[in-house]
Amino acid sequence: MNHWVPVWGRITVGLTPWVVASSVAANPMPLAVVSAERAREALYEGGVMIDVRARQPFEARTVKGAVHLPCLAEAMPPRRECSDALASAVGDPTRPLVVFAGPRDRSGQRAAQAVRRLGYRTVYWMRGGITEWTARGLHTQ
Repeated sequence: MNHWVPVWGRITVGLTPWVVASSVAANPMPLAVVSAERAREALYEGGVMIDVRARQPFEARTVKGAVHLPCLAEAMPPRRECSDALASAVGDPTRPLVVFAGPRDRSGQRAAQAVRRLGYRTVYWMRGGITEWTARGLHTQ
């Protein structure tokens, strides 16, 4: 059964509509948005936190144990080296992944969608980002 969802927005020059539609159809499940508390639960269940912010904010403060992969938010689709780094960091592709950036920063959402397109099934986007995480008093480094 094919799962087609509407595709809105501008199509980049050089891409044909069927390429865009087929990439969306390959991932019919919507992206799950989670709170910091739910993200922490995913972490305790063996999940991986993925910080896609630039180096300076990452080094200033991040979720304890988070993997730094800003390349996921830089290019769509992610470059080969980036997808290889993700695979190396995650190990088991069935592990839950929580992708985040800063507050009101959609790069985390775009990166989470890119991770889904790479074939990872349990991918969450923590919309509140590091700001929500620290506001809840959760562990940072």
